[in-house]
Amino acid sequence: MPLTLADKVVKLLPDVGRLGVNPFDAGDDWLEQLDKNDRPGVILMLSAPSTDVSPREIARAVSTLKADWFIDYDDSDASRVALAAVGPIYKVHDAPDRLFCSSFTPAAPELVEWVQPPRMPTRKALKTVQFQGLTVKIDRPKGFVQKGKDDDGNEWSRTYELDYGFIPRTKGGDGEELDVFMGPSGDSSRAFWVTQQKADGSFDEYKLFLGFDSPRDARLAYAAHIPEKFYAGMTEMSVEQLKALLNLEPTVELLKTLVRPTVGFDAPTDAVLRAFDRHMSKVVKAGTAGDERYVLGIVLEPDVVDAQNDTYSAEEVRAAEHVFMEEYRNLGFMHKQMVTGDVKILESYIAPVDFAMGDINVKKGTWLMAVRVLDDGLWRQVKSGGLTGFSIGGSAVRKPA
Repeated sequence: MPLTLADKVVKLLPDVGRLGVNPFDAGDDWLEQLDKNDRPGVILMLSAPSTDVSPREIARAVSTLKADWFIDYDDSDASRVALAAVGPIYKVHDAPDRLFCSSFTPAAPELVEWVQPPRMPTRKALKTVQFQGLTVKIDRPKGFVQKGKDDDGNEWSRTYELDYGFIPRTKGGDGEELDVFMGPSGDSSRAFWVTQQKADGSFDEYKLFLGFDSPRDARLAYAAHIPEKFYAGMTEMSVEQLKALLNLEPTVELLKTLVRPTVGFDAPTDAVLRAFDRHMSKVVKAGTAGDERYVLGIVLEPDVVDAQNDTYSAEEVRAAEHVFMEEYRNLGFMHKQMVTGDVKILESYIAPVDFAMGDINVKKGTWLMAVRVLDDGLWRQVKSGGLTGFSIGGSAVRKPA
């Protein structure tokens, strides 16, 4: 008797004695089930019941799993590109409409046919512009007409009112270069980030707006080019902060990993991001004028309510400190300019116990940072009390708990 597709899938698995779980049995809560069952000894059988869950979303979900996984999805160019980003893709004999991908090599290779993923089209820049030290490749200049079809098959077109392109060697949250709309104000010091969502409300990608004097101008530029249903929020940083961020490795990949693009995760990521936009620190100790210009300050305290009525657990504070030291290590002045060359980080650590320093009580789990101030002007402000503490700055997407 010929084998059914289900029989063949079983033969592909590395150990039929291991527990197999299909998170999609939980319906819309599949991400929660994925997280609950993510452990060694489990094979997560991701057979999407419909195309409502995109292959890119599934690929993103499995990319950090500890458990083994097996994906079964409709075969298309889009699914081939998305799944090939996380593992080898293949067909199973007598299942021409299905595409498979797994974290392991199929145990019965005679049943499969390996698939070469399609090559991603290369974005070809028509011109290059410089914006305050940033290189932007323009592939859709002002007047460019873009055409396509929506999910219902209706044709649409848009004419670009501004130059649109990308910053090379970056990632904008969707695995491709960071997209940029170029505004008319070449001397604007403000950079605006738009978080774009898909029609179902899940994360899609980021759009960056440079050359705009106000959030309203950037918002209107977005609305002139992209339907309102895809807008999920906007935040702002200075161009100098943006440049410092883009000088890091791995560039804005950090934003993609920190902003949870889908619901169902209970990791402290959102709280870590919120911590990067707070002003809740104080100087614990500053040296005297003739010494090493040493400043020790509290950056973030656990279980303390801030001005936004947010609190952070000790785990969240520790995660924020680790992210900063691993990926940032940049220091700014009043959230307007970077002063990394004028102030050097000497120490960054989590308080192992409660202790007191002078009249300041430091709780166990508090993030402290020590710096040396090299700039004479900044040091005078520290000594005079004009600068009273550290302030963590950045961008965040807040999602309900």
